[in-house]
Amino acid sequence: MPPKLKKKYYNFHNNYFKTKGNFVFDLLVAAGWPVIPIIFCSVLSLAIVLERIFTLKSNNFQIANTKNTYAKRLNSVIENANLSNKLVTVNDLIFDELNSIEVELSKYLTTLGTIATMAPLLGLLGTIIGMIEIFGATTSTGMADPSQLAHGISVALYNAAFGIIVAIPSLAFYRYFKSLVNDRMALLEKHSNSLLNLNAN
Repeated sequence: MPPKLKKKYYNFHNNYFKTKGNFVFDLLVAAGWPVIPIIFCSVLSLAIVLERIFTLKSNNFQIANTKNTYAKRLNSVIENANLSNKLVTVNDLIFDELNSIEVELSKYLTTLGTIATMAPLLGLLGTIIGMIEIFGATTSTGMADPSQLAHGISVALYNAAFGIIVAIPSLAFYRYFKSLVNDRMALLEKHSNSLLNLNAN
């Protein structure tokens, strides 16, 4: 790359990211302190989504797959069960193991669903705080302070927008992961029924 073109590229690169950084900072300042819990919810939601994708999106969640640890656990319940006991005892053991597996697969999903519900409420709280600032901008003479009025409007609108932005993907991933867990549990329940039938015979 020619030196002049290289210099222009680096100047554009530095100015672009400097402008973007200032824009994000100005956006957070305009939103005010009510946006802090929304940001915390967004970080927590992102962490849960990444963790659940890594855990649930295994390459092969098939019962025949030798790496399927959940199927192995069900197999071990049958193998370790005392065959002299009644079949209902084995059924109880399988049922308890399925419940334990479902709890593991659904890990953090309640928190993700709570974030999806709570984020718009936090945005609404920010909107109310912004409206309070707007009404507080009116002086005793009936005139409003323009700067305080503008700040109240920005707090109200930005917090509502941020709350919805966090809630929509959180709710979408929550529904997706719940569907994924239901599919996994359906496979394991089918496998456990086949094991019980074999054990009964």
